[in-house]
Amino acid sequence: MLVDISAAPGKKLATISQVVTRRAYLGPIINDYTRYTVAAVLAEVAEQLLNHEQERLEEQFTLLAGALSALARGTYPPHRVLDSYLLRALHRAGWSMAISACAACGSLDNLTYFSPSLGVLCTGCARTGDFPQLSPLAPEEPAYLAALATGDWPGILSEHPPALQQRAERHIMD
Repeated sequence: MLVDISAAPGKKLATISQVVTRRAYLGPIINDYTRYTVAAVLAEVAEQLLNHEQERLEEQFTLLAGALSALARGTYPPHRVLDSYLLRALHRAGWSMAISACAACGSLDNLTYFSPSLGVLCTGCARTGDFPQLSPLAPEEPAYLAALATGDWPGILSEHPPALQQRAERHIMD
């Protein structure tokens, strides 16, 4: 729910004189279990990020409000909303991962591996053995992850096989 509040400061507490609902997200979200669980994860991530990140409070709030709005309207698939939100919220908090270039050398070619702590890696850097927990990437995965990280919904919603979406989701959740 998004509200406007009118309050007058007091000595210790503020006195709320008016509250107006601007957008109600609860009904559509609570009526669908998948949307409900995704909204719960969004709220938990936002809470944890904001416990450690006060500088970008407005940016994080705007991103969360947009994700909840998309869930409530059913504009996009719930798990894609979650994936996109996680990548963008972590990026805004300073924990972004390399997605369109190799995390080690910056190469744009042969992005064939993924490291949960760094992001995508080229074949040459991955073969050095310096990066634990590598998993192979399908050729179209870096573009799909980049679409998620930038909120490029036409790119996210274009015809991607469900297996690709599930693999990308596992990369993000790791």
